[in-house]
Amino acid sequence: MLLAHIPFNRYTFPPLLKSCAKIGFGGSWLLKQIHGTIVVNGFASDLTISNALLFANTRRPAELLKRGRKLFDTMLKKNVITWSMMMKDDQEVDKLFDRMIEAGERPNDVTFYTILRACNEKERRVENGWEYFDIIEERFGLKPRAGHYAKIVDMLGWVGRVKEAAMLMLRMRREEVEPNDTAWSSFRRSCYFHRKMELYELVEFILKYYETKARDQGKLPYRQMSADDSMYGYSRYDVPDWSDLSMIVMIRSRKFLPIRKDFLSSEYRRM
Repeated sequence: MLLAHIPFNRYTFPPLLKSCAKIGFGGSWLLKQIHGTIVVNGFASDLTISNALLFANTRRPAELLKRGRKLFDTMLKKNVITWSMMMKDDQEVDKLFDRMIEAGERPNDVTFYTILRACNEKERRVENGWEYFDIIEERFGLKPRAGHYAKIVDMLGWVGRVKEAAMLMLRMRREEVEPNDTAWSSFRRSCYFHRKMELYELVEFILKYYETKARDQGKLPYRQMSADDSMYGYSRYDVPDWSDLSMIVMIRSRKFLPIRKDFLSSEYRRM
């Protein structure tokens, strides 16, 4: 481009910065040169380019993270993308989230996914992650997606709360959210590590049972189990339609594997 004397524009730098981010620390020198070119040519005030530059500077190792934080603090304009990218590697996610709300920015589903991932990777802050998960719909009116559920399942599994992770997998069925591959792999790994593979197989059987039942009735696989769920006041660990579920467990225990008799006790119904 330089040899052909083609001038820069605002569409030149984002894909270039994305390529530098993929290179990692090896592209640090090139990243500095591109940053200088952006400033000299007057594109530093463009929010799209600034976000792309921040994305390239918030990749590990620590040297790039420090540079990214300095760039973030000097940005005059910020949007929800800017805040979300900074949260993924910052140690003070809670403070950044509060600052974003105070600045008048409304978080989206990507923001909460980034926060949950940070809570999971840093210190396995399960309760803190639960708080953010709860306000996704209660405070901001967003529908939690499979990625959000997968992060909570992973957090619960790492700290040994496998039964709660199992109930959350079943809750996804009631909330019309199909568990993705990440949720299944995290749940399976947790059950294997904590020697509760029978719980994994039971949850897998239950979800496949309802999916097959829905398809046989000509309905979508992921819909509400019961239209009267709300009248029973289910908590986040509850699973509706326990009478039908009891039948499933009975069939499962006879044909496939032994199931503990206390699985349907109140301990499992309301953790």
